[in-house]
Formats: sequence, C-alpha cells, structure tokens
Amino acid sequence: MESLPFVKDKFTLYDTKDLIPLISKSNIKIEEIINREKMVTSKDGKLVNRHYSVFILKTKKNCCF
Repeated sequence: MESLPFVKDKFTLYDTKDLIPLISKSNIKIEEIINREKMVTSKDGKLVNRHYSVFILKTKKNCCF
C-alpha cells in the first residue's frame, strides 16, 4: 500500500505495535489481534505476500458512544 500514489495524502499507515498505544488511550479495548498473510496478485500481475492485522475491539465499560 505504501507504493500507491494516493496513500501519502489520504491515509496514515500504522504498524500493529504503533496502534496498540493509540487504542489504549481511548475508550476502546483490544479483545484480540489476529495477524494474517495472504498471497495476492498485484495490478502489475506479480504475486505478492500481503501481511495485515485484524483488531477485534470492544468499548470499555462506562463508555458512552
């Protein structure tokens, strides 16, 4: 994703280790972090191993959204 031209202007990319302290400062707690990887074909036809994380989050008690 880092190499896509529109990412720098419209997205902030985080590593899992960078997200944990950000989430801990909020009214959300981390229930589980699932690290995955998947082989996909990029737009230029190359096979790429994509690494990503799925965060399962839950609001903390006494929180009102």
